[in-house]
Amino acid sequence: MAQETFTTDEAAAYLRLHPRTVEKKARKGLLPAAKTGRKWLFRRRDLDAWADRLAAAAADREEAEWEESDLRELLAEYGPEDEGLYDNPEAIGAKRMVW
Repeated sequence: MAQETFTTDEAAAYLRLHPRTVEKKARKGLLPAAKTGRKWLFRRRDLDAWADRLAAAAADREEAEWEESDLRELLAEYGPEDEGLYDNPEAIGAKRMVW
């Protein structure tokens, strides 16, 4: 059976972070942990959930950055002199879609 609780050093190794980083995040409440005396304890399922949330947030940021870069590319292609093209799609060769 896999280990269910970790010390700070074990949690750091599991998350591939420095032990001081793990302790600092636990102290600030950014990483789920319980303090017993002077030691911090971390549950594997809490660390997995934290890492999953972190990965999902990073993926969302990447997607948002990608969409923003596309918008910037479009704005660079169609500058201020092309203002109003979006009001008249035929002006840029777009065809109306009929459903």
